Amino acid sequence: MRRVPTPKVTEKIDNCRAAFLGTIGLDWQFAGIAPIHAPGASDLVLRNVNTGAFEVYDIANNQLTGAASLGQVGLDWQRSADRLDG
Repeated sequence: MRRVPTPKVTEKIDNCRAAFLGTIGLDWQFAGIAPIHAPGASDLVLRNVNTGAFEVYDIANNQLTGAASLGQVGLDWQRSADRLDG
């Protein structure tokens, strides 16, 4: 057996550094970056691999400023593009 590390949420800063924002469960995976809470924002979107639920994390100044559920779709639905903003 091997220990699986807990995923960490980080934000890219100045193209060369990252800031630690917290940890997430192993059942959540990256789904994209999208301007959900405001035009031009870079909000983190995650998807639960067991339920199909989406969650958005608002990030400003290297801090999580909010989180919200975006709903859920069936597990047979898959993301088809790398960009969620069109």
